[in-house]
Amino acid sequence: MPKERHGDLDYLVDILDWEANVDPDFAAKRFMRPRPAQPEEEMSRAGYAEHWICYRSDAFSAKRLVVQPQKTVTVKDGGAYGLIVLQGHGKLGGWMWRRRR
Repeated sequence: MPKERHGDLDYLVDILDWEANVDPDFAAKRFMRPRPAQPEEEMSRAGYAEHWICYRSDAFSAKRLVVQPQKTVTVKDGGAYGLIVLQGHGKLGGWMWRRRR
């Protein structure tokens, strides 16, 4: 959003793609079924499941990682990494984290 338009709610509403958002076939045209990042059996033996959940963009992507209890997993990606923890606890590099209730 251009700096001079910050706080301009009319501008924000005008840039939404209303046609796409009210398309009755929205899901059929845009749904991305999660795709395994590695062979399923290989991930299961290693104690995790990793799936691409957003992959149709050249600008960004997203994966879901589920680590089985009492397992340690090393995941390497070739770009910047963000993390959202939905449940559980663990360690990422030198950082400890625990989801609070």
